[in-house]
Amino acid sequence: YDLGLIEALHALIEEFRQSEEIEIEADLPATDPALGEELSLSLFRIAQEALTNIRKYAHARHVRLSLRQTADAVELSIADDGLGFDPDCHKVARHGLAGIKHRVFTHGGRLDLRAAPGAGVTIRVVLPNRAARLSERASTAC
Repeated sequence: YDLGLIEALHALIEEFRQSEEIEIEADLPATDPALGEELSLSLFRIAQEALTNIRKYAHARHVRLSLRQTADAVELSIADDGLGFDPDCHKVARHGLAGIKHRVFTHGGRLDLRAAPGAGVTIRVVLPNRAARLSERASTAC
């Protein structure tokens, strides 16, 4: 809450770098996007859960995390080059993914999960940014 989303993501990434021998590349905006507090917190928690899953299961050597904002949405993408998994296999523990899905669907967003054994995992989350739309409407009002 005190840091803002971008600074909090930088701190999360730095913590991850210090505890893991994994190269992490971040593509983040210089300043916080105009997002509501709940949306910012959900994006942070999604990134946190994804990095936790990578740490525990992926055996990855490289991670790429990016955040970008469009006129009406915000997109968070996290990709790793780890072990991957078969998304159709019911034996895989998915508590972390369930939490990510819950956060995405709570905001009416979309989750694109690409995974395959030996091919890493890519999580792409697109959440509508109602705060940006309200701000835009307010600035164009007479």
